Amino acid sequence: MTIPTEKKYLNFKKILFPLRPATSGLDKFEIALPIIKRNKSKVLLFAPIQDNKTAIELETANDLINKADHLMRKGNVFHENEINVTQDMALEVVKKAIEKKSDLIIISASIKKGLISLFTQNYTEKVINNASVPVLSVK
Repeated sequence: MTIPTEKKYLNFKKILFPLRPATSGLDKFEIALPIIKRNKSKVLLFAPIQDNKTAIELETANDLINKADHLMRKGNVFHENEINVTQDMALEVVKKAIEKKSDLIIISASIKKGLISLFTQNYTEKVINNASVPVLSVK
């Protein structure tokens, strides 16, 4: 978990739970559920989709949201669902966290390797480096 140095966080009442079609976005649910339940959190299931993606990827995002919605209902978790089309998924997650006044973002980690990683920032790094709230990155 990465926590901004200037703030102190003890409770997480509003959790942003981004789901990306490129990763197995529901893997983090088992780790997140105890945090959600202990804090009696409200969760936003959020799927940011890049604006150049195909209808198949939009359908995949809808499927992920539906599966996560089912898991949340099964776990008796109060939640909302939202899909946004954007140019930059990581910055859209950060923007949505601010808009919804989230106190925690739970993301799936993605690690770039090789030479290209020296010149570009991946999704995980971008969310962590730009978020003003704690980010739990699940590998």
